[in-house]
Amino acid sequence: KELEAAGANQRVIHLEIGQPSTGAPKLVQTAAVKALEKDRLGYTEAFGVPPLRSQIAANYRKTSGVIVQPESVITTTGSSGAFVVGFIACFDPGMRVAMASPGYPCYRNILQALGVEVVQLEVTEDSNWQPTVGMLETALRH
Repeated sequence: KELEAAGANQRVIHLEIGQPSTGAPKLVQTAAVKALEKDRLGYTEAFGVPPLRSQIAANYRKTSGVIVQPESVITTTGSSGAFVVGFIACFDPGMRVAMASPGYPCYRNILQALGVEVVQLEVTEDSNWQPTVGMLETALRH
């Protein structure tokens, strides 16, 4: 549809945010039904379900040799919550953060809501849609 609207001779580059294109795996569906049938509904702990946090910590030790305490693991229900937590951990209000534009709009919105100045680096096909050292150097001077 988009190609027809843009015209057959024009190139369309999709930069949309993306949407899952498949349903949940059968194993996940079965586990969800089982949990709904036997467990009470309610909110989880703010940092996530303790058994999951413990398994994530154990996985780090097993796969990377890194010892992570389960209390240091935070799980979220989606990436947006994880970005907020990660950005709060990395940036203070008033800091400047450079990011590619076009890019994922939520990053910019979350950073601005946290009082971080977002410096847009205008990327193009010529830069392979990536920031360059020159772009960063220019941003530092302004």
